[in-house]
Amino acid sequence: MKFFTAWMEVLANIGVLAGIIFLTIEVSQNTLATKSEASLAIQTSISESISDLSSNPEVFDVIAKVYAEEELTEKERLLASFRFHSTLTMMEGALMQYQLGVIDMSVINSFDDELYELTHSSEFARWNWKNQANSFSPQMQRHVAEVIARETKNRT
Repeated sequence: MKFFTAWMEVLANIGVLAGIIFLTIEVSQNTLATKSEASLAIQTSISESISDLSSNPEVFDVIAKVYAEEELTEKERLLASFRFHSTLTMMEGALMQYQLGVIDMSVINSFDDELYELTHSSEFARWNWKNQANSFSPQMQRHVAEVIARETKNRT
């Protein structure tokens, strides 16, 4: 009888171990699925933002003037500022998702060129970031500073 009880305990422990392994695999797969969904949502959001820009001639013309370093009217400055802020807010959301472990740093790094353009590439971008930086988290401010330093070095 003791022999039978000992084997039952061994089998029960094997069952518990198999259950733990199964749960570990399931959690890992769910984590990967969540990361994939988050990355896809971010990329979709950026694509929609770019599509919106190209389909709206007024916004497109204002952004073109920003990058051409042309003088902006007050209305154009406000429109460009709003556009830059909304895009930076989207990027900040992605940075927060990275910090929570939801997405990989490769997703964040894919924004570096755009982040540099929005914060440092033109007189307007530098002025706008200086005036809006405090509306972003300290983590975002640090990340922007790192990107500006790195991209400035790489572009010279």
